Amino acid sequence: MLPLRLLPLLGLAACGYRPCGTIQYWTSAVDPRFDEDGDQYIDLNEACGVDYGSFGARFPDVGVLQVLFDASQWDLGDAADISYDYLPITELYFREAHVEVGAVLGMEAIGGYGFHKPAGSFDSPTETWSLHDARLEVLAGPRETTFGGQAWKIDFDVTIGEPTADAPQGRQRLIGADWIPFDDALWTWDPVEHNGSPPDL
Repeated sequence: MLPLRLLPLLGLAACGYRPCGTIQYWTSAVDPRFDEDGDQYIDLNEACGVDYGSFGARFPDVGVLQVLFDASQWDLGDAADISYDYLPITELYFREAHVEVGAVLGMEAIGGYGFHKPAGSFDSPTETWSLHDARLEVLAGPRETTFGGQAWKIDFDVTIGEPTADAPQGRQRLIGADWIPFDDALWTWDPVEHNGSPPDL
């Protein structure tokens, strides 16, 4: 499970000006509020920019970078409903030593998981799924972040949960490219809090 201390940070990344990709969350039933095509996936945007959309953290004690993907909804009321009803989180992590322009990371170097509430109500159970497939390519960087860290532009293609007949895109599907800031974490890396560590750590 994601540490509760990270949840307030999600609100800081929820606004953006234009989309850089798509993020899909599988639901156990069609939610007419957010599922326009009735495929049991909520289709959201990945917002562009160092200060918008997804964000990361750097754990210098172990040389690990963490990414938390944040699905943006331009209507703040809808964004709040999705956050409280579905509580979606997608987390990836990998070794900082791999990150340079042109680098391509696959499952041999990436760990992670995702969770949300498929029933779409605050008091319904939260389900967690393992990372099924992932590919990250470092396109550009680094840039200095607002807080003195580094941001890298990363192309991502991520599937959380094994695709099945009722969820052909997996339980979460993320495709896009964005500048992701990595500022130093205020605590040390604990594999228990992140459901694991990078496979090559």
